[in-house]
Amino acid sequence: MCRTRRPIKAREKLKSALNSRSINPVPPLDQLLSAISRHSAIFLLSVVCSVVPVIGVFVIRDLKAANAEAQEMYTGSVNGLQRIGQLQFDARETRLAIRFSSSDALQSAKLPSAACCLRKLVDCGQRRQ
Repeated sequence: MCRTRRPIKAREKLKSALNSRSINPVPPLDQLLSAISRHSAIFLLSVVCSVVPVIGVFVIRDLKAANAEAQEMYTGSVNGLQRIGQLQFDARETRLAIRFSSSDALQSAKLPSAACCLRKLVDCGQRRQ
């Protein structure tokens, strides 16, 4: 008889626990989570399908901004290289003119032609700017 009373008490405790649980309503969050757990694959698929386009929009916008910035940097560097090339050309021409004028300075007949060459170089440089 002792053995039969213990399982009856356990069953009564289980029934009382179930009855007390049914008295308290299930919170809405628990209901939502249980619905999600039943349909977890559909829920995850819908989350992924809604998050991927949002991330794609941000990535595309960032790539366009980076492309525009790279083009501006390229344009600036090309313009700077053109200025440097022009400056090197002008320096070389000036150096040659000075060399020819100094070598011709010993010959008094060719001195006016060197000065004329320097004047042309200066005039040409002013026109370019």
